[in-house]
Amino acid sequence: MRKVFILILICFWFLHVFIPICCYLIFGFVPIYSNVNDVGLLVKVTLLETITIFGTSCLLCFLPDKKVTIDPKYYNLTTLFYFSSLYAVVYYYFGGGFLGLLAGSLNGTILSYIGLFFSLHVVLAMLSFYQKKRYNILLLLLFFIFIKTFTGSRSAIMVIIFILFPFMLFNNYKKYKTKLYVIILLGLFLAPTFYVFATMQRGTKFGDINLVKGVIGRLSTLEIAMLPVFCKDNDSPKCNLNVFYEKYNIVNQAKLAIDSVYPGTLFEYDVDPNRYYLVAFLEHSKEYVRANYQSMNITLPTYFYMYYGFYISIILSILVFTGYYLVWYYFSPRNIYIFIGLIVTLYPFLYFFDFVMWFRQLYATMLTVLMVNIFAFVRKAVVKSYKCSG
Repeated sequence: MRKVFILILICFWFLHVFIPICCYLIFGFVPIYSNVNDVGLLVKVTLLETITIFGTSCLLCFLPDKKVTIDPKYYNLTTLFYFSSLYAVVYYYFGGGFLGLLAGSLNGTILSYIGLFFSLHVVLAMLSFYQKKRYNILLLLLFFIFIKTFTGSRSAIMVIIFILFPFMLFNNYKKYKTKLYVIILLGLFLAPTFYVFATMQRGTKFGDINLVKGVIGRLSTLEIAMLPVFCKDNDSPKCNLNVFYEKYNIVNQAKLAIDSVYPGTLFEYDVDPNRYYLVAFLEHSKEYVRANYQSMNITLPTYFYMYYGFYISIILSILVFTGYYLVWYYFSPRNIYIFIGLIVTLYPFLYFFDFVMWFRQLYATMLTVLMVNIFAFVRKAVVKSYKCSG
């Protein structure tokens, strides 16, 4: 289990720190979001991320581990997977496409609530991990990539990559690992095509897409980290740090997290904290970010840096990631909700510290695991009843 957790950490660093740095060395560092072009600052945020990830990995090597190989437990989940795929398309259509969904066209509706029980990537993970009946993993993964790309997602390949690591804990991995690697390599080769198509689904014209800048901007956590660190270090008048501390503080995030899963509103309505990045660091107005969706995600080390500086932020981040592992370790694999919930949402937790978004994903993951159990129970009862009547 420890190996899987560390692999996810290292893969995250490789994709979101190492590859962007290599691109910057080849093409030069050209800011996408601002005019902050400071190599020293780039080195600083790179060290912030790198020391945190490898520091956590080293610390985990001294912590307890479990050697587990988990057997399949559900006979057949493919019907649920294809139903979830159909639901994703229906939800996309009735929501007015990607831009309509971003504008919140289905927020608070019964369709939105039902969707929490049918998270497609979670159903795919559960099927891959736990299904007893032999399945065609190439077909399932290609279908998943098509549905996610068609509905405007640019992260289908990324999702599959981060499903691969926990898959190693299951007996099914031995049967399907070769085909899984084939689809990942094929997906990486075709990733630019998927990126362009998904971006066009978001309303961007083909001629307006800068592939290199777009991919680097999509992968890199560094430039988005540079702006907050720059503002913190230089007390720039162009930055509105009061908005950052107002919207990103843990109390406000807890309120929004509760409201995001509660069928109603307990606290004052607001958009997710990451949308206020534009206000805090890029001189946009609050009215603009409430009316126009653009998510800018900072990582946990950057969040702590804004409060405590370089060294303490690294220590706190390592402690948080280590605590995350210990909770996952303690409950795994006997509690399937926490086991699957925490490992499936580990990548989002690393990628952005917007606790609201991560909590929403964790909640949806656990509800989807519940739906898998309900589906398996009902299916078993129906099959048993049919056999008895026959």
